[in-house]
Amino acid sequence: MAKESFASKSVDTTREVSAAARTRQVSTACAAGTFRTLVEGSVVDNKRTKKLSQTSGERRNPC
Repeated sequence: MAKESFASKSVDTTREVSAAARTRQVSTACAAGTFRTLVEGSVVDNKRTKKLSQTSGERRNPC
């Protein structure tokens, strides 16, 4: 399992900042099996928070 956390705010979340600065990549060693990716986040706007979660489909033995 691999995990990375980061926080952005204000202009850091707009296209005024490069895509490389607004995205993250996480990797792990290749191994036989079935894999899925889970991405979770939250958006805070005017003191309201919306939680986001997305799970990918299965990816079998990506090696």
